[in-house]
Amino acid sequence: MLSVALARHPVSSLTLAPAVSALDRYPKKMALREVKLMQATRPFEYVSPFPGEEHTLLVCVADGAVTDAERARVSAEIVAAKCRYAVCWGYDCSSWDTAIDCAYIETDENFSPPDENFVMTTWHDDAPVEDAIDFWWMNTSFDDYKSNRFAVLIIGETADLLTKIQAITSELARHWNAQEPEIKPG
Repeated sequence: MLSVALARHPVSSLTLAPAVSALDRYPKKMALREVKLMQATRPFEYVSPFPGEEHTLLVCVADGAVTDAERARVSAEIVAAKCRYAVCWGYDCSSWDTAIDCAYIETDENFSPPDENFVMTTWHDDAPVEDAIDFWWMNTSFDDYKSNRFAVLIIGETADLLTKIQAITSELARHWNAQEPEIKPG
């Protein structure tokens, strides 16, 4: 059974039934993945669904009126929450990418934070949300970073986008987690 948490601060949980279609393009041996969905409305904030754990985040910006100060504050929260890869999509997503980059750099007083805390970012403007989700799911490993914890943060209120993302991510996780688990030596 797939458990997906939906948070609209304060956090609430929801268990989704697995979808019926199959996606056969994934490798046969994989580590299990956990997916959490959150939706933030004003005042926007990011509280990691994986406290103290590194994770990969898809930031879906549905509110076109986010201020620079709000974006900077949420970006700092994303970095502080141990996000290691942030995929940005939606309104002004390149500004979110830049704000997260700046928040990472500002974690060091000399603007030279250690590489082991590096936060990779990408933005996906003019792309359908399905493409951004596919990138977030399949292409967010780098160097020694490989996550099994995936979060989605929807900035702004939009039931249609939330429903669409829930359906896609539930199917991805259901299919991925049904495969033969990766066995790690030792």
